[in-house]
Amino acid sequence: MESNEAVKVFLERVSIRAYKSAIEQIDSLLRGSQDSRISETEDIHLHDWYEKLDDETKIIVRAIIKKTAQKVLFGFLVILDNLTMGYPIEGVISDFALYIQTYVDKTSHSNDQPKEAIRINHPKNTSSLHDLIFEFI
Repeated sequence: MESNEAVKVFLERVSIRAYKSAIEQIDSLLRGSQDSRISETEDIHLHDWYEKLDDETKIIVRAIIKKTAQKVLFGFLVILDNLTMGYPIEGVISDFALYIQTYVDKTSHSNDQPKEAIRINHPKNTSSLHDLIFEFI
């Protein structure tokens, strides 16, 4: 697997599980769909509040939810791109390294003995994860 393919696999997974899923779950909670299990008092209050809004305001609320998910994901990827001020470990040249690894079998997986490890957030990558994510969301 090439590095750019590994980046694509990661960002596709992140866009579905972290971004789209979060938006769908909050939307489901607010609308009170049968997919969401409204049980906590706070969730019930949110649903009741949302139901009292007019249609135009509901559209704005959903836009805010989407924008919030984008900003959270963007900020998280900036951290993985190692573009925050300073090193993660103060006084030590360090970074966060994200890999996709393949294994020969389940035993090698349990023993953390990868057949192949491809760094997704390599410092020499020409594009940063936080910029590329917008192609997937």
